[in-house]
Amino acid sequence: MHRRDFLLHAALASAGLTLGTGRLPLPAATVAAAGPQAGPISLASRLALVDALRLASIDQTTPTEARGALIAFQQQAVAADAVPATPAEVVTLLGELRALWPERDDRPHERSGYRGDMAEQRLAWAVGRLGHHAASSVLGQPPAETARRQDAVLLRAFHTAGGARPDVDALADLFRLIDQRVAVRLHTYTPDREDVVDWVPRFVAWEQQRYDDATALAQAVLNAPADTAFLDPDDPAFRLARAVQESRPVAPATLDRLIEAPGASTYAQAVGAAFFAMRGAGQHFAGTLSTADLLARFA
Repeated sequence: MHRRDFLLHAALASAGLTLGTGRLPLPAATVAAAGPQAGPISLASRLALVDALRLASIDQTTPTEARGALIAFQQQAVAADAVPATPAEVVTLLGELRALWPERDDRPHERSGYRGDMAEQRLAWAVGRLGHHAASSVLGQPPAETARRQDAVLLRAFHTAGGARPDVDALADLFRLIDQRVAVRLHTYTPDREDVVDWVPRFVAWEQQRYDDATALAQAVLNAPADTAFLDPDDPAFRLARAVQESRPVAPATLDRLIEAPGASTYAQAVGAAFFAMRGAGQHFAGTLSTADLLARFA
């Protein structure tokens, strides 16, 4: 596995994927307010969302505005699970965006390039958030060791080995580099100013946990056994996502069949569920799917 190829094609940094099971050393009040979703973010859920996003980007039944927002602001969609929100709250936002869409401010900011009221970014986030909710409902929250093995299976499937087989230390260093790039892009950490004395050791412990997790993940990628119950590369959802990734043609009817039969593996079902949810979110934004019908998909 070539270091350069992995960095170029993993897309982990651009997708906002961080390694490790430790949560950010947030103030206690922030964690309490955010609830369970303030915990570790699932790599499998993020990758399932990336694959569902690929499918949504070519789905002709997903309205043009939603597809355009997802393509232009992929990071907002993929990292949408970082913000806790219920499906009902997201659906309410979709309705508000539909109402303001004709009057949205399209002028790009001279420094950031973001447009006025950030309507497109908010739409990408909302569609992605519903996709995450659907994928996470399928994937669940497995124990840490199981989640690590599943991550390893996914990484092996996404990135075909090439050249010399790396050792654990080299691969762990690579994961740490990716993780560091993500941390730098976060730009800053907000300390708990009401409890600075305890915040510092929590931050140090969090950094050490991420370092250790990189080594554990590297060992799993090289040594974990295949798990076709979790991921079968022959499942339709996985194969179609790879076809889109490689710019191969995909018939529209194939996407419709995918919703009914994404494949037997857990990952394929998560991709299918996320794609179905994102398609519904786009249709609700366009006014062709009712609030009740969309929320019924998350019941």
